[in-house]
Amino acid sequence: AFRVPADTEPRKTRFWIDESGQKWRSLGNAMWLTNIDIERRYHKLELTKKYNPDEYPHYDNFDGINVKKVADIPYDYDGIMGVPITYIKYHNGSQFEIVGEANHGSDNEFDLFKPKVNGKELFKRILIRRKDSEDVKRI
Repeated sequence: AFRVPADTEPRKTRFWIDESGQKWRSLGNAMWLTNIDIERRYHKLELTKKYNPDEYPHYDNFDGINVKKVADIPYDYDGIMGVPITYIKYHNGSQFEIVGEANHGSDNEFDLFKPKVNGKELFKRILIRRKDSEDVKRI
């Protein structure tokens, strides 16, 4: 959230006035990232989904699986997974390694491929690999 000047016109979304009369706005498509050592970066993602090839399709052009939502990251898959970019706010370096991105396949040395599943192009993905094999749930 950002404080805005008193003469800022109200908007229908992401705008409010607090109890002291201060006007506030927030941006729906922005996030603040830091490398400051804060407690949140050590929180483990609670993984509850078991890998099932029918639910996690492989990319057409890369050896990895597509995960539609951060909450659906499987706890028992050891390969590379493409996850939504919102994953960044949950990243724990002791739990997952970020191995690159899938965007256009040409933006930079870490942009490994353009993500496609069954011929359909997908939005940008962060590519991760699980590190903590000793914590894998067994069913």
